[in-house]
Amino acid sequence: VYGVSAKIVARWVERYKSEGRPGMIDRSSRPAHMPQATAALIAERIMALRRQRWTGKHIAHEVGVSPATV
Repeated sequence: VYGVSAKIVARWVERYKSEGRPGMIDRSSRPAHMPQATAALIAERIMALRRQRWTGKHIAHEVGVSPATV
């Protein structure tokens, strides 16, 4: 539905059940720990594509980095 997977919808439903409307606010997808820093220009490009809701796999392909970097 609307390009959203059933897994994501299930996650939203659980967040709504446990937190109510505040649980629907977007959350950062940034990892808590990054062992190696990514070059600033690449990081900026990745963040811009994230804001456009690109998937990690598509961003990795577009930018030329591994999906783990995204």
